[in-house]
Parts: sequence; C-alpha cells; structure tokens
Amino acid sequence: MTRSFIVGASAGRARARVFVLHVEDNPDDVELTKIAFKEIRFPYEIVVLDDGGKALDFLFAAGKFKRRDKRDTPALILLDLNLPKVHGLEVLKRLKDDPILKNVPVVALTSSNEKMDRKRAAALRTSLYIQKPVNFDDFIGVTEKIAELLAAPKPRSLKGVPVLLVDDSEDDVFFTRRAFEEAGVGESLRVVPNGIDALAYLRKEGRFRTAATPAVVLLDLHMPLRSGFEVLRELKADPALRKIPVIVLTDSQLDADVLRNYDCHPDAFLQKPLDVAKLLEAMAALPTP
Repeated sequence: MTRSFIVGASAGRARARVFVLHVEDNPDDVELTKIAFKEIRFPYEIVVLDDGGKALDFLFAAGKFKRRDKRDTPALILLDLNLPKVHGLEVLKRLKDDPILKNVPVVALTSSNEKMDRKRAAALRTSLYIQKPVNFDDFIGVTEKIAELLAAPKPRSLKGVPVLLVDDSEDDVFFTRRAFEEAGVGESLRVVPNGIDALAYLRKEGRFRTAATPAVVLLDLHMPLRSGFEVLRELKADPALRKIPVIVLTDSQLDADVLRNYDCHPDAFLQKPLDVAKLLEAMAALPTP
C-alpha cells in the first residue's frame, strides 16, 4: 500500500514538493497521525508506506519505484520499528549508510519501549525516539514536536570551524572523531582529555599558545584532574571566555537535571554518541554573542 495525502493550510497550493515519509503498517495509527497533523495544520504532504521493504524501494528508487528520482528525498521520515518484511532498524541502518539519505532526519515513532531498540536507534542517529502515545491529546503533542523539528533553523557548516572536544573516554573520542570524519569535517575537531588541558587550551597557555579559539566547546562532565562542572564554572566566570558556547555531552538525564539547577548553565545539551547534524542544529540555535 502506498498512500499520499496533504494536510494543513497550504494544501492545494502550487509549490515545490516538500513531503514527509510515514512508514507504518498499522492503519489505525496511520489514520490517527493524519488526524493529528490536520489538527495542527501541518503544511506538508505525507506519503505513507506500510512495510520496510517498500520504504527501502521508495527511498532507493528500486522495484516499482525505479522511475522515481532518488534525489527527491523526504524532508523527514516518520518510522515505525516493528515493520513487516524489513525491520525499522534495518531500514534506518540502510539510510545512514547512504551518502544522500543519511542526512534526512528520522523520527522513530514506535510502540517499542525496549532499551536495546532505543540504544540501537540512538547509535544510528535518529533525530527523535518517541513511544507511541495512547491518547489523542498526547499524539497532538508528538506531531507538534515533529513540526518543530522541520521548522528548526538550517544548520551552518562546520567546514573550517574549530570545535574543542573535552573528554577523557577513548571510546567517546573515537566515535566523535568518526562522526566528524563521516561528515567531511574531521579537520575541525580538536581534542583534550581533561579539564586542566581544556582551560590551558582556551587561555592559550603553554603548548596551546597558538591554538585557535573554538566556535564551540563540547564538554564531558565526568573527567579526572578537573571535572566538567569545574571547567564550566571557570569558563562562565572568565570575561574573556564566557562568550564561547559550551555544549555538554552526556549519556545521563541526571547530569542534565543537575546542571539545570547549577549556578553556571551550559548553552545546550547533546546526547552521546554525538550526531554532527544535531550539533549543527544546536549551534544554529545558539544566540548570537
């Protein structure tokens, strides 16, 4: 089954095609999504496919979709995980392996609350992971989140923009380097393994005297010698450094909750493993100094 419908105020207007791909095999969920999007006057066409195999054929212009232009990519993919024929996580993996499709935002909207599914979806860099709500009011909230994601400011490029990563975990540094390299901006990343080196780098002290001032600092909180909490406090107290944006990298909601009640707030939080597209979105949303 392939269906397409247009919802919202702009339905029927002549315009360039902007569409959302909804991959869902439950017709009740498809109808609920359609009604919820109409309720918030969602302005984009929605194409519906009911299994993972059809989704892959559509996205890669194969099978009955072979005449479709693969470069005509959706603005966003709304993906159930428990799909027939090809599981949603396999669809997601195929997307992220493709140089054209890997940058399309994917929202996993699924009944699965399995921790392993969440971890795998995060590792494959979904933009959002949302458990399907059980009532209509909650579903309206979900569709509003999706609309906000599409309306988010377009990220600027990291080409030639220095980014300082402060992290003592070899694994996290490895995955962050790989994410930057896959995005074609590996040369932008600088790395220091602890808070003392971070402050010396930013103050251009000792071996860092010729270091470029970073456009943003990516800060782990739990480090030896000097913690990320201490680094953040010193940065925000230093008139020469306080305008440098600080984004805290965390894999714990507790860290975010603690920092929200902390005397020195970071500019944003990002979940590990780092997704460069989300970093760009976060940077684009930062206030201009």
